[in-house]
Amino acid sequence: MIAGTHAALSDRPDRLSTLTLIEPGGAIERISPTFIAQLVARATRAMLARDKRRAIRRFSQWMNGDVELTDEQLDLLLLAVSTFRQRLPSPGRLTDAELRRITTPTLLLLAADTKLYEPEIVAERARGLLANVTVEVVPNAGHGVMFQEPELVTTRILQFIDTDR
Repeated sequence: MIAGTHAALSDRPDRLSTLTLIEPGGAIERISPTFIAQLVARATRAMLARDKRRAIRRFSQWMNGDVELTDEQLDLLLLAVSTFRQRLPSPGRLTDAELRRITTPTLLLLAADTKLYEPEIVAERARGLLANVTVEVVPNAGHGVMFQEPELVTTRILQFIDTDR
């Protein structure tokens, strides 16, 4: 989401050779306020739970499907949520004009089972507004597609950046 926002608002788009967006949050399509409320409520419950590890694993299952977090990933996540302070404005849905400004070859990977939005709607908007976009919807994956299908995601990215343009 942040990479897409930077690409759309950049004064130097010529400095980008490719752009890869993986489950880009609400940059291309709005996330419903109902879902955001559910997300905040569940995340808050997880962070207030006595057994944070168990609660975060449950939250991850709800959010990402069959992603099983390792103990190391849980440690990193707990550290991140206890120390992270956002200093940038929260990016929102980019306008049609902002998306049209992205002329960089773009790979957009969406998860078929994401809870954030309808992937078909995001794919359609991206295809209609991004000048040079390759869209792939990964089946049987949720928002945690990078963890669910790491080899597929890595392969797609490497193939995309290796393609002669």
